[in-house]
Amino acid sequence: MKTSPRSTFLVLLSPPLLFASVLVLFPSLAFAAVSITTATGGSSISADTTGVSYTTLTGPTITEGANKDITTGTIIINAPSGFIFNTGATVTATITRDFGTKTCFSFVSTTATPASGTITYTVSAQDGTGGGTATTCHVTFSNIQVGPSAGTPLASGSMTKTGTETGIPNASALGTLTEVVGAKNKIGITTQPSGTAAVNTDFTTKPVANLEDQFGNPETGDNSSTMALAAVLSSQVCGGTAGSGTLSSTPATGAAVSSGVLTYTAMQYSFAESIKICFSSSGVTSALSTAITVSGGVSAPTVTTDSANSFTPTSANLFGTISNTGGATGAGTDYGFAVSTIPTLSSSVSTTSLGTYSATGSFTTSTSTLLANTTYYYRAYASNSAGAGFGVIKSFATGNNTPSRKMRLFEGFKIKLIGGKLKLLQQ
Repeated sequence: MKTSPRSTFLVLLSPPLLFASVLVLFPSLAFAAVSITTATGGSSISADTTGVSYTTLTGPTITEGANKDITTGTIIINAPSGFIFNTGATVTATITRDFGTKTCFSFVSTTATPASGTITYTVSAQDGTGGGTATTCHVTFSNIQVGPSAGTPLASGSMTKTGTETGIPNASALGTLTEVVGAKNKIGITTQPSGTAAVNTDFTTKPVANLEDQFGNPETGDNSSTMALAAVLSSQVCGGTAGSGTLSSTPATGAAVSSGVLTYTAMQYSFAESIKICFSSSGVTSALSTAITVSGGVSAPTVTTDSANSFTPTSANLFGTISNTGGATGAGTDYGFAVSTIPTLSSSVSTTSLGTYSATGSFTTSTSTLLANTTYYYRAYASNSAGAGFGVIKSFATGNNTPSRKMRLFEGFKIKLIGGKLKLLQQ
């Protein structure tokens, strides 16, 4: 079979020479794909910057692989969903020649004012041709400023290219933007505790609380902050009137979070009443749970210390009130007063028991073994099978028992000091 001279030429050439020959015979095939150096600086954009400030990126840079790779038309840089450009910034495009001696492609303007979601440039001319080495160039965009459009959910995506320019493929990635959680700001309760519970019985549903930024994004990187618990009456807010019982939990109050979270595996309350649980941590806003109605069982009594009276140098009358027996049936195990000269009434101080009780009400005792001219501290208490309830500590002072003496002088007498003694002399 006969072949044409041109076909024979191509068959006999080695691959490198074949490629060079093709470029000579068909110069329009001498294009190579552009390369893109994506923008940096957008990998950790805080949610706290939402509506407040912007992050300035470095780049992107688009480099031609061959002469005239970048064609005329529009180059549009698009912000990914969840991000916006700073419309008050001026973005600059700097065009630089890499090879050759001819002019680079050019833009109608090398500066652009962004819209919230796009930055648009128009390529007005391609690279010049001729000469020795083919002219290729690159363009670097600078002062692109971006920010989150919302604080939550956290956004992530890539800037992309669109437009009528055909040398840079549309949808090309120009740089990844990632919104990250802001600074810890508050506590969130992701699982509320049971709405009802029995005294001294584990809650059916235990709460889960976590640290969050101002938008509610979880602070998953925190492993050191601690969280405290406090029970308040259900009509109160954090810092309000405390409940009468004791809230116990696993982990205990003051435990450190793990990945920003505290998951409670056990929790109970010792008194029958309606409460809410306040979760607090240093430097952040506290959180208050929904109401928990605790009922049934036995809890420690509620006791009030009333004012003392009828003071003498060695005695006083003390008063107290049991306002709630704690749900105990039958007689309470003990009630009375703790009295001491120690202001804290520490556990080493013995109590003055008045016996057992069976109902709420006031009670009193008279103590007559006190020291004169002494300050005493006292509080009322009552106990049952669940424990002891105490009133606040109050105080009183006994008087001075030194007898007073009076001297009466009769008319015609006077007092005179003679030899260190007082003598009564007739005038």
